[in-house]
Amino acid sequence: MTAKRIAIIQGHPDPDEQRFCPAIANNAYADGARSESHQIKIIDTAQIEFTILRTQHEFEQGAISESIRQAQDIIQ
Repeated sequence: MTAKRIAIIQGHPDPDEQRFCPAIANNAYADGARSESHQIKIIDTAQIEFTILRTQHEFEQGAISESIRQAQDIIQ
């Protein structure tokens, strides 16, 4: 089997790692993939800082935060 690069996007808004969604993403999903020698990157949306877009201009011309850019790099 060829090792794959896997991005796990964990979207629970509460950053508490004891919550069900973070626990299953960080443990069951990630550990299962690692056990097959896959490379894992986890995007935890509760840890991402971003500005809420309010206008079309902000969407098209606004600055992208570093945490959003890092998530984009992982997904690509």
